[in-house]
Amino acid sequence: VTIRLYAHLLQDSRRLLDRVNDSLLGYINDADEEIRVAVVMTISDMCLIDSDAATEFVGPLQIFLRDDSYIVQALAIKSLHLLCASGVMQYDLVIKALSKRL
Repeated sequence: VTIRLYAHLLQDSRRLLDRVNDSLLGYINDADEEIRVAVVMTISDMCLIDSDAATEFVGPLQIFLRDDSYIVQALAIKSLHLLCASGVMQYDLVIKALSKRL
């Protein structure tokens, strides 16, 4: 539950980006699928709130693309789509990253 609040923390103060990033990175390989889903959903929320700040999470999104859970993979793709739609990432680069990961 706490993980889902991180996006709102960033909305109030971008200075917390490094702490939020470090905290989320600690959960990337969690054995619990629900935790990984919460992490990638939070990253997706961050893409909506502040796409520039969310570019910090491209590395974790690439890891989530290879997750065993299809839900995690779909949410990672959604997050990348949001970054492309906001103009902070180029679509062709995302396609190349996806083709290497999937």
